[in-house]
Order: sequence, then C-alpha cells, then structure tokens
Amino acid sequence: DLEDAASVREAVGRLAPRLVFHLAGRTPPAASPALFRANTLATANLFEALGDLPRPVRVVVVGSAAEYGPVPSD
Repeated sequence: DLEDAASVREAVGRLAPRLVFHLAGRTPPAASPALFRANTLATANLFEALGDLPRPVRVVVVGSAAEYGPVPSD
C-alpha cells in the first residue's frame, strides 16, 4: 500500500531496487481525498523511501490521459 509510508519504506529497504516503474494511481470518479492520497501522497512516500537508499534509483512515473480530465463529446 503506497499510502502507508512505513510499509513503503520497509518494502523499498528490503528490495533495494535499481529501477522502479510507478504505475499506481487513481482516476475520477474517485473522490478528491482519494485522488490526492493515491496520486500525490503515495508518490511522495515512494520517492522518500527511494531517497533513503544508499544509491540513486531510476524511476519511471507513468500517467494517463485521464489526468487531463474528461473529453467533451461534441
């Protein structure tokens, strides 16, 4: 659970990855607090845990077109 900072630190410390593909997130219709936790807080938790490692880690953060909002159907 990327929203649980302690769990993220423990997993990252145990795995010590060299490369991370971060694909986790939520899109609407999730409520605003859930969107913030999943897309912002979870990413911050991951980056902070990776920053605690003794060497740099390459990270690929993947998004989707959903982050731009709904497309009008005209």
